[in-house]
This record gives sequence, structure tokens and C-alpha cells, in this order.
Amino acid sequence: YELEEVIVDGARVEVLGDSYTFGDVQKNHEILVRYEKKVFSVETEVVNGEITEGGTVEYGDDYTVRFEADEGYELAEVLVDGISAEVSGDSYEFSGVAGNHQIKVVYKKIVHTISTGVINGEISDGGTVEYGDDYAVSFNPNEGYELVGIMVDGETKGILGGEDSYAFRNVREDHEIFVEYTIKKFMVGT
Repeated sequence: YELEEVIVDGARVEVLGDSYTFGDVQKNHEILVRYEKKVFSVETEVVNGEITEGGTVEYGDDYTVRFEADEGYELAEVLVDGISAEVSGDSYEFSGVAGNHQIKVVYKKIVHTISTGVINGEISDGGTVEYGDDYAVSFNPNEGYELVGIMVDGETKGILGGEDSYAFRNVREDHEIFVEYTIKKFMVGT
């Protein structure tokens, strides 16, 4: 609690410190001292998401802040009073508040992995791609080889009409592509 006001004989008086002195007492006096619960602020900030709006909280009470990422983002960091904090889930609770607080929640773009593989040829390296972006993979046979088939995420895609590339569109998960070439066979007539 903190001092709200001091009233002496019906009039509000200014008090320095935590005491009031009656001087040259000649009659009865009445003193009324009022205290109020301290109130503190909680400031909130979010990058690439949504968060509970900041507010006020009384001394000793709890204050829960909820947060959620925008689509395609994941939690990168939570800073509480400027210090990195561990959280599980989508909220943080200030327990037994005894001062002002700040919380900043930062979300980063989700990154997915594209893995590539080839037999008897060359294929562009796999890599990473941000959520929602496209990723193209190109491939070519070694000399004297031809395409047997393409497998994407474990599913056979067959021969794509002589194509030499494959595009992953609007990536929202990890992917893999495997391309296989076999030696060309020629019929020789007699």
C-alpha cells in the first residue's frame, strides 16, 4: 500500500515522510490517514503477431499476457523486463506483481528445409525456404543417361516430359525430391 492522503481536523495536509507532528496541542484533534493499494503498469509489445494489450495491475495481483503468431511465423524470443524468458505455450504470467513490467514477444518467419538427391546426374543443392515462398530445384543427367523417374515427398511423380526442374510452390512444410537417371539404351538393327 501507499499513502493516499492525510486529513487533520477535516483538512487535507501535506506530509513529508511517514509521520505527522501535532505542535502545541491545546485541544483534541482528529487525524485520518488513507492508504491505497499500489498500482503498476504492464507494457506489451509484439513483432509479427498479436498480444494482450498492456494495462494496470494492483500490488500483489497476477497479470497474464497472451500472445499469438501471425500465420507463417514462430516464436523467436520473449523478453520480460529486457531479459530473455522461457515460456511454454502462448502466455506469460506476472505473479504477485510488485513493480512495473514490460514484455516483448518476437516471432520469426518459419523456415522449411528442401532436401535433394540424385543418381547418375546432377541436382541443385537443397536448402531452406521461408514459409509461403517458392523453391525451384533443377536437375540434369550425366552424359549418356536419361530420366527414369522423380520422387517428391515419397510419392513417385514419374517422368515429367523431359523436364529439368521441379518447383515447390507456397511451401508450408519440409520437402524432399529424389531424381534417378539410367543409362540410355539403343536398339541396333542388323
